[in-house]
Amino acid sequence: MKILILCDHYPVSPRVIKVKESLVKQFSNASVKIVAWNRGELNSNDPEIITVNRPIGYGNQKGKLLYLYEFYKKAKGIVKKENPDIVHAIDFEMFLLGSKLAANKQLVYEVYDIKFFTNKKLNLIREKLEFYLLAKYKPDLILASPFFAEYYKGYLNFENFKSIVINNKPKYINNSDRKENLIVHRNTKKALEDAVVIGFIGTVRYKELLINLINAVEKSNNIKVLIAGDGPDKEALRAYVLEQRLEEKVIFIGRYTMNEIREIYEMCDYIWAAYPSEDLNVKYAVSNKFFESRVYKKKVIVSENTMLGDFAVKEGIGIALNPYSVESIIFELDKFGKMGNQNIDSIENSLMGGLYWEEEEMKLNEIYNLTSK
Repeated sequence: MKILILCDHYPVSPRVIKVKESLVKQFSNASVKIVAWNRGELNSNDPEIITVNRPIGYGNQKGKLLYLYEFYKKAKGIVKKENPDIVHAIDFEMFLLGSKLAANKQLVYEVYDIKFFTNKKLNLIREKLEFYLLAKYKPDLILASPFFAEYYKGYLNFENFKSIVINNKPKYINNSDRKENLIVHRNTKKALEDAVVIGFIGTVRYKELLINLINAVEKSNNIKVLIAGDGPDKEALRAYVLEQRLEEKVIFIGRYTMNEIREIYEMCDYIWAAYPSEDLNVKYAVSNKFFESRVYKKKVIVSENTMLGDFAVKEGIGIALNPYSVESIIFELDKFGKMGNQNIDSIENSLMGGLYWEEEEMKLNEIYNLTSK
């Protein structure tokens, strides 16, 4: 049984790797390869990842549309050579191409993000085309958020589709393998001592929103921000902090390993996961930081006017605010205290299910049915 995953970016995201590894783990007769559209400068050394290289950069929508047909032609040749039984397309553009490439094959459409365009006309075209292709090809659906169904059910009759939700939860980490008294960040712990700590952990982006957080924290006496990770906006944020002389209020620790992740979360009281709610995808998505926060029993800070924000407030596990407004952030900061982890266990068996990826991956059986093939 051969599976070919179509992905529009390289390096491929951790979720794509988790899906691939879970398929291999569960179905011993499955061969799984990824065709990734490499729009950057990095090269793949993994024989299971076939890259189509066109260094146009990311965030370049015009270039992406211009070279989409080139990717299609090369992917068509790869599909012909590999002759997969199943084509697994991730997100809209890959579904658009996959619907043409998967003739006489099982087609799986995984909605990792809903690809809303800011241009209303382009977005209307995208919607019409996506729903037309869904109705015509009726792929099996994997949704990366339980809230995506709220968006699609307005246009689709889910009874006509085989569909599942696979949340982007972290893989289980065996705590017994963790070194006792891990003190990689001894100086950081000292700098954060006695403060209420808001942590941003992951790829450092959305600079404007993080600057709003920093400006709000500047006016508080006992709150500090910990920024852990690297990303396109890290250096600009560091420069802003230096310019404003806020080095004591905002601590950077740069890249980290998964061995350090628990220690970093333990230094925090709240986790910042407030993304741009003007992006309609954010209205329906659930970030992996939300799931990590549940594992480490920390309250999460998310954007208001989103389905996740409504859920987090209702369940008492998070705070919803307007990340575009310093005043809104200040208003919420005034309520913060050191006890940021109460009630986190109460939702383990609710809408979001358990804590780990291993509980999610079993749902792949409902889509693939490989054991009978």
